[in-house]
Amino acid sequence: MKGYITIIGMLFIGLATTFFLVNMFSESYSKDSVVSSMIEAGKVASVRAYDHSARVNEHTVNLSIETFERTFEEELTKSLTGSLTIVDFTYHYLMSGEDVKAINIEICDDNGNVYSTNFRQSISEME
Repeated sequence: MKGYITIIGMLFIGLATTFFLVNMFSESYSKDSVVSSMIEAGKVASVRAYDHSARVNEHTVNLSIETFERTFEEELTKSLTGSLTIVDFTYHYLMSGEDVKAINIEICDDNGNVYSTNFRQSISEME
């Protein structure tokens, strides 16, 4: 009888551990897929928001902030395809004069989960 209790206990521990690991990895995968969609939407938005008429210095990139935000939101909602309902977009800009050095973007879904990513200007001579 003692052997049966040990076997049942080991089965319970094994099933609980398996359930915990599957849940942890599926949550990690879903969060990573949202963040990678944010990165791709940010790349598209930064290219579309590039202001060609304002480029005077070859080491300065001027982005239209309004165009960036609008394009980012459109591209992100298009790439998520209804798997996530986004409630709020928050943008934080690191400015150097009129030049955007970095952008921190946070989105919040209807479950209260916050996803965040950063974009920074990478012009080699400035680094």
